[in-house]
Amino acid sequence: MNEHERAWERPDSFCGAGLWGPQAVDRIYENAEAVAFHVSREAHERVHALVIPKRHVETLLDLEPRHGSLVLAMVEAVQGVARALGLDESGFYVRINCLPPYQHVGHLHWHLIAESQQR
Repeated sequence: MNEHERAWERPDSFCGAGLWGPQAVDRIYENAEAVAFHVSREAHERVHALVIPKRHVETLLDLEPRHGSLVLAMVEAVQGVARALGLDESGFYVRINCLPPYQHVGHLHWHLIAESQQR
C-alpha cells in the first residue's frame, strides 16, 4: 500500500495551522529540521512530548537515505527535550508507531515518554 492509499484516523495537523498557526504548540526544543512539543502538561500525568520533522514524511517506512540529516535532527531534538526536562538523569523511552492502526496521523512523529517529574 502506498502513502496515497493509507486511511489515516486523523488529518495531518503537523503540516498545517495546528502546529504553526494561531494556536501553536508549547515547544520544548527546535532545530532547523525538527520540533518537539508537549502533548500534555498536566502535573499529575507522565511526561509526553512529540518530536516531528518539519518537512512532511508520512511514516518510518518512508524514510530514505536522503533523510539522514532529518533523522539526526530528530535524535538531537529527543536529546534536547531530555535535557530541558531533566530526563537525561532519570530516563525515558521513545516510541515510534508505524502505519494504521498504530499510527493515527500521516506524519512521522516520535513519542518521548517518562514518568511524572518536577517541572
